[in-house]
Amino acid sequence: VSFIEKLALSKPDIAFTLTNNERVVVKTSGSGNLHKTIHEIYGLNVSSKMIEIKASNDDFDIHGFICKPEILKSNRNHLITFVNDRIVRPYTTF
Repeated sequence: VSFIEKLALSKPDIAFTLTNNERVVVKTSGSGNLHKTIHEIYGLNVSSKMIEIKASNDDFDIHGFICKPEILKSNRNHLITFVNDRIVRPYTTF
């Protein structure tokens, strides 16, 4: 499920449906709206506490959402980062 959720977040313009035993587990509309995709995956409780960020210069563009402190997780396992629509794994130490 986690992989499909990340894939859907990286491609909000593509509709995803994951079923298990005829039960829909994940379903996104493919609207192209990242905030709507976040809502479809995580629900209103999370999506309503997201803050959109945008920045750009001659070298790069940044666009995404960060959450308000009340929905923060205790570790980096819930941090999802994409570069050029590809999932980037969080830094881990060995």
